[in-house]
Amino acid sequence: MAAEPTNQEEWNKFLQKNPNSAWGWAHRGEYYLQKGKYHEALNDLNQALGLEPDYLWAIARRGEVFRLQGDYSKALKDFDHALQLSPDYVWGLAHRGATLFHLRWLEEALQSINRALKLNPNYAWALAYRTEIHIVLKQYEASL
Repeated sequence: MAAEPTNQEEWNKFLQKNPNSAWGWAHRGEYYLQKGKYHEALNDLNQALGLEPDYLWAIARRGEVFRLQGDYSKALKDFDHALQLSPDYVWGLAHRGATLFHLRWLEEALQSINRALKLNPNYAWALAYRTEIHIVLKQYEASL
C-alpha cells in the first residue's frame, strides 16, 4: 500500500478497493474518532472486528470511543478484552485506568495506570492521570 489515506474520500476509495481489510475499516474508524464522529467510528471499528475478531488495536480503539462517549462499562469490557489478548499492552492499561477513574474505582484505576507506567515510565498521558487520581484520593505528596 502507498501512503495511508488522509481524508474521508481517500478512506472511502481505499475501502471500495479493499472491502475485506480489517486494517482499513479500523483506521477509517480512527479517522472518524479523531473527527469526533463517534457513531461512524463505532460502525467502522465493528466492521473491522467482524472481519478480524481479535484485532487488538481495533478492540482498544472501540473501547476508547465508548470511554469518550461516557459508556464506561462498554469501554471497560473492550479494554479488558484487549488486555486478555495482550496483558502488557501499555496503551490499553492506561486507558483502562482512565475508564476506571471515571467510574470512580480509584484504587483499581491507580493499579492499572501504575502497571502501564511500570512498562513505560515516560508515558505522559498515564502520568497525568496518575496525578489526577492521587489528587482525588487526597494523596497530595504522591501526586507530585
